[in-house]
Amino acid sequence: MIRTQNQNQNEPNQPDESSWMISTLCKVVGTLAGLFGILGGFISLFSLSTNCIFAGALLTVEGFAMTLIEAPCFCIFLDFSSIPSAFFDRQAHYVRAIVYLLFSVIPFMFCVGFALFLGCGLMLITSGLYLMKSLGRKASRQEMAANAILSTSPSAVLVQNEQPMAGSGGTKFTGEVPSGVVY
Repeated sequence: MIRTQNQNQNEPNQPDESSWMISTLCKVVGTLAGLFGILGGFISLFSLSTNCIFAGALLTVEGFAMTLIEAPCFCIFLDFSSIPSAFFDRQAHYVRAIVYLLFSVIPFMFCVGFALFLGCGLMLITSGLYLMKSLGRKASRQEMAANAILSTSPSAVLVQNEQPMAGSGGTKFTGEVPSGVVY
């Protein structure tokens, strides 16, 4: 079987190109976002508005799903706790960023409250962190310098029939004041 580059990129055993600090930060903030999402959704359930109750229930479910994805050790009592985490570990990082972006935006569209803002805000931050992680590492200093040298010379010809500008045939500026003119 022939494997393409995208299939190799999505394997969980392949070393990640991002630093361990951003990976750990994504996991920690994602876990906290899931826990705060559960808490914020539970607090929003005690609202008088049906939209806020729906948004709170939705945020509670999304917070549980996010905790299940980021830290399946918190949900070890469930038999299937490692399946969502393993699935998202095989996916590209931008997929997780898009899912968490949807998790953060949808409940906030129904109701705006402090508890929802806290849970959805942390989910949005986690989405941004995974988006940064999907961009990968910055290039080395030597590689950036080499690319800067190459980019100073124009690589594309914008106009094929460029002609030098011809003079209008008028007088040229000499800097001398004509005699007889008083200023």
